[in-house]
Amino acid sequence: MKYINILVLALLSGCTAVGVTNTNDPYEKLAQSYQLMSENRPIPAEFNAQDALKTFKEKNDIFGEAETYYFLGVFYKAKSGWENVDKNEFINKSIMYLTKSTDTYKSINENIQASKASFELANAYRGLEDKGNYCKHYSNSLSLYSSGTGEHRTFKINNHNVKSPKELLEFYIKELCPSNA
Repeated sequence: MKYINILVLALLSGCTAVGVTNTNDPYEKLAQSYQLMSENRPIPAEFNAQDALKTFKEKNDIFGEAETYYFLGVFYKAKSGWENVDKNEFINKSIMYLTKSTDTYKSINENIQASKASFELANAYRGLEDKGNYCKHYSNSLSLYSSGTGEHRTFKINNHNVKSPKELLEFYIKELCPSNA
């Protein structure tokens, strides 16, 4: 009987995100999704994000929806690099969510955030080696960023060779899309 109890507990813990605090706050669920993704725990990360998206839609929280679409786009783009997965399937999912994110941010005049999503969208198209689309989205990202519009102004870059997102976007356009520069 002792072993059956242990087996049942092991099975149940496999169905939940062990170490993740249960919450009804969709922003907290989204934050947990980022943490789970960084811990290489994709199943609970995706589950939490989808659950957060459902709640954001029910509450008509457009910014939350856009944030979740962004997460899912980045999430699927990252998964496209895994072994034993169909790269194009995951990049196409990424493109779908990043397009929704860009459009949703723009619908509420959050152009800085739309710029961030459009930048990741361009990177997803680079994964497909689709120069026409990645150049278009890098240019779109620069235009959105340059507008300076939006309450939420965070667009973090992880490149120590440039000082700003604008400088990074200009560099990408110049180097990867010379006819657009």
